[in-house]
Amino acid sequence: MASEKYQQTERKIPGNVQQQDTSFNQTPPMDVAAAHEKGWSNTSHDMADMQRLGKKQEFKGANEWWPISLGWMSSLGWIASISSSIYIVSAQIRAAINVTSPEYAFTNWQYTLMMLAFLIITILFNTWGATVLPLLESISLFGHLAGFIITLIPLWVLCSRNPAAAVFTEVVNNGGWSNTGTACLVSQTTVIFCLLGSDSIVHISEEAENASLNVPRAMWWSYLGNVLMGTIMLITMLFCIGNLDSVIDSDAPYLVLFTNTGSTAVALLLSVVLFILIFAGNITCLATASRETWAFSRDKGFPYSTWISKASLGPRIHTICLI
Repeated sequence: MASEKYQQTERKIPGNVQQQDTSFNQTPPMDVAAAHEKGWSNTSHDMADMQRLGKKQEFKGANEWWPISLGWMSSLGWIASISSSIYIVSAQIRAAINVTSPEYAFTNWQYTLMMLAFLIITILFNTWGATVLPLLESISLFGHLAGFIITLIPLWVLCSRNPAAAVFTEVVNNGGWSNTGTACLVSQTTVIFCLLGSDSIVHISEEAENASLNVPRAMWWSYLGNVLMGTIMLITMLFCIGNLDSVIDSDAPYLVLFTNTGSTAVALLLSVVLFILIFAGNITCLATASRETWAFSRDKGFPYSTWISKASLGPRIHTICLI
């Protein structure tokens, strides 16, 4: 459930386009789709390896530096993802406002205060609200699936559509690279970001029942489910987003997709749905990052590990790691 809800590939696709138009600026829609296909096919090997590692301890007898280096990369990666996720949530507020007030913009200090506020709220959910966290996870999972349908139907019904030839065959290279292949490789970082998160359950496996069976299952099936929904959302976005130049020139490219419905109310609703899903994913992200940090500190991987690994609000609430 944690893997499914945090990964949310179909909501990351429009949400990630909001923050950076690298994919569209560097490559044509056809190559964005091709990069997505290559990304999920290659990432599937990583998921299969982690699924295998979840069933048995592969690092027994390995060189000490190998698990330590993996611990540092994984822990710091999850910690960094919290910062990016909090920023995306804050930017969603501006995007929702821009539906009715296109010229409105936040100052840097306003962004900073909103990010701090959302971070504090997320920490509260993972500490004093930890008792309701499993219920919140269940509600968020069904909300995640409902949000997929709520977003998909209005886009196909209300948006004017790009021709299939423009989506699947048109080649445009706006990034200044010498060839489209290089541009496609550069933009693949954006696509890979949309496929992250299936391993989140690994870091809370100590709290899962029958972990050797349920963790690999959850990780693999959440990955496949998100690949399917992400592919559907990507194709929907490419057909419904409209003129490519207006997307590249926009401060919030994904908002062009929602406003193409021709209804301010629908665009605002879809923006709010995306905000709720991303914020719910942040709660899971912090839960995963804190447990990852705690587990690595328990194994003496971080400096001041003894202090970091202390849990003061209960055996599963790692307050220091959360803060």
